[in-house]
Amino acid sequence: MRIEKTIDWDDIRYLLAVAEHGSLSAAAKALEVNHSTIFRRIQQSEKRLGARLFDRIDNRYLLTELGEKLLPHARQMAAEMDAISLKLGGESQALSGLIRLTTTPGVISTLAIQLIRNFTKQHPDIRFEVLTGPEMLDLGRREADI
Repeated sequence: MRIEKTIDWDDIRYLLAVAEHGSLSAAAKALEVNHSTIFRRIQQSEKRLGARLFDRIDNRYLLTELGEKLLPHARQMAAEMDAISLKLGGESQALSGLIRLTTTPGVISTLAIQLIRNFTKQHPDIRFEVLTGPEMLDLGRREADI
């Protein structure tokens, strides 16, 4: 008798969040869910697969060998889901929503602020969030837009 090992998109989302953030609480914050939800989903995934995805060491979650093997595929799935979201979001003709601009503190200037001000006058349903700091954000994962 062969046991089917399945995983679904939510499993992948939780695996990625924990792998990228290293802890349940940080992953929960990123996904805007309770940390117990993350814990439960990771446990369910591991039970369904019959293998551990993470080693728990000093409140940190480190990928096991299997988790490391799944990670590139999980990232590819996330990129595809982001592409689907972009396609679906592109159906609307009206410009609205939030644009995240990430930069270092020294780069944001009066010119950039004036450009943002002019843009929002033309497109009043667009909001800008300017993030400054040393962290690297992934445009492909929509952590920032510009």
